Amino acid sequence: MERRYAVMGEICDILALTPDNELAILELKNAEDRYIIQQLTRYHANLLEGRPFADVINYQKPVRLIALAPTFHRHNHIERDFSRLSFEFVKLRVLKEDQFYLEFSFEDVTYPSVRTPIPYQEVDLVGPPEAVTDVPANLLTWLGTCSAAEQ
Repeated sequence: MERRYAVMGEICDILALTPDNELAILELKNAEDRYIIQQLTRYHANLLEGRPFADVINYQKPVRLIALAPTFHRHNHIERDFSRLSFEFVKLRVLKEDQFYLEFSFEDVTYPSVRTPIPYQEVDLVGPPEAVTDVPANLLTWLGTCSAAEQ
């Protein structure tokens, strides 16, 4: 439905809709984050209060709160276990085989891991050096005032 959706001064990474018109809030992290549960909890409260997209979202159904990260901190598990809300943890990792893949591993359900190829283009970093443009006069002047060790 929406990426980077702002609600009550906070920005949700992804708002999605299930086939049953349930709201799903996804929070993406590129590193372990101790506060992902609190973040999703605030988004949940803000969205229930504001009720955006009420024409398509069935707010009578539970909201899915999905955290995606490479790893989850011990505190994330403790907070999830003692929360009244239900959180789903999905681990992300990049794999290199014949090409690069993004793998999603569902921590709490029996879904199999899912992989999707990551498009990329290799860059030749060993090629011949490109011609260096003239050094700016101000840089030469500044370097002239430095000692040999500083240069």
